[in-house]
Amino acid sequence: RSLVKHCDAIVLGPGLSLTEASIAFVVSVLDATDAETPLLIDADALNALAAVGERKPPVVSHEGTEPGEESINSVTQGLTRNLALESAGGLRVKPAMTGRGVINRRLPGSILTPHAGELDRLLKAFNCENAEALTQELCAIVVAKGPETRILSPDGRTLTNSNGTPALATAGTGDVLSGIIGSLLAQGLAPFEAATLGVELHAQAGKRAEQELGTRSVIATDLLAQLPQVLKGVSS
Repeated sequence: RSLVKHCDAIVLGPGLSLTEASIAFVVSVLDATDAETPLLIDADALNALAAVGERKPPVVSHEGTEPGEESINSVTQGLTRNLALESAGGLRVKPAMTGRGVINRRLPGSILTPHAGELDRLLKAFNCENAEALTQELCAIVVAKGPETRILSPDGRTLTNSNGTPALATAGTGDVLSGIIGSLLAQGLAPFEAATLGVELHAQAGKRAEQELGTRSVIATDLLAQLPQVLKGVSS
């Protein structure tokens, strides 16, 4: 929380996992981040947000605990109880935590980058019919990833990017997209513009990797090797 104020932009979620500790961590970061700091929410941070939104106990895992972590777990479990367990058994944010607006379901200036499964969980959690309703409910930009990726803004702007490739449908490529958009946010681009440009750069990198390696052989790190040439082409 103390580091948040020093950030030019935050990417929250990739590699996080979904545990009591990580859900508490997501809520803590949302609380500590003001609307002036660009924030991208992806992967398990989206699942944590859905768990908070639907006010149901999250499915958590305690596997993989290393020796010596007991004291950390006891603290995070206590924090989660403070955040969560209301009499009905649902998950809620305690009233004191109002930072970025989890309590009133507002994440102004944020970007959410869900794939289809994550989007479905968010729609159910926040009782929204579609991505358009979700972007209004959360006051956030939604990048709905898929064969045609849609970028939706609370002010009504909507763009569809059809330049992707099936080669991007592999584990980790969404994390690369989050990193690209996060970098653009840190360089000062406005959230909608960063999301739009990031999706296009990601698509172009995917196509270049596909041409070089074939659709079946592309993995997420292959996109990194293509980004310099993609960025060079945009800059020129």
